[in-house]
Amino acid sequence: VHEIVDHSIRLAENSFGRGREIKASFDPSLPDALGDRDLMMQALINLIKNACEATEENGKIFVKTYFDS
Repeated sequence: VHEIVDHSIRLAENSFGRGREIKASFDPSLPDALGDRDLMMQALINLIKNACEATEENGKIFVKTYFDS
């Protein structure tokens, strides 16, 4: 999952996320997840894009993963 999140952030930083600081915090204990890589990436890109649209220029966006049992 972290690879997909990281890739989505890099895509955002080089396009619609320019002018915003996007930070990530990854939980290393997160277990592997099964799913369609492309669909997961599209969902994350949509979430990051929504955050960019709701954030002013020079704003900060935080993306965090964590495991909650």
